[in-house]
Amino acid sequence: MAAETVRLFFAMQPGLTARETLHRHAEDIGVGRPTPVANIHLTLCFLGSCNPAQQQRAGLVGSRLRPRTTAVHTGSLEYWAGARAVVLLAQPLDDALVEFHAELSQALADAGFAADRRPFRPHLTLLRKVSPAPTLPVIPSQQMPLRGFGLFRSRPGPRGSIYEQLHRWLPTDQG
Repeated sequence: MAAETVRLFFAMQPGLTARETLHRHAEDIGVGRPTPVANIHLTLCFLGSCNPAQQQRAGLVGSRLRPRTTAVHTGSLEYWAGARAVVLLAQPLDDALVEFHAELSQALADAGFAADRRPFRPHLTLLRKVSPAPTLPVIPSQQMPLRGFGLFRSRPGPRGSIYEQLHRWLPTDQG
């Protein structure tokens, strides 16, 4: 019998209040399927389908890293046609996020995971199943702290994907 595979990704999540605010903005746009509050995140690295041994290895990679507390400044909304999604672009306020993404990507490559060749574009997906491209409003920008990161599993649910945080690691500069 083949081992069950799960879809995994590493991500950072803003605090609950920020996620609730972003979810309300998504609902106000009035198209597609708003990302549930619990699912709003900033993807660091998508691993795709992983078997149990790969899941364990990903957890070990994560356990060896510690990001610094960082923040992003949310920018404009953008429609990504290939994904049929509306995303909120996020501009890092310091080098910590980009440096951590590079460190995590290298550690995953060293552990045998395929590298994502796309450039890192920090964003938070607010709407899925959007077609055609909507007229997007301007939403208030905000500074959004990001503390720690996690390894998440994605599984199908009756109303879209359900994300479960398998591990969470706090930053080394946590006060």
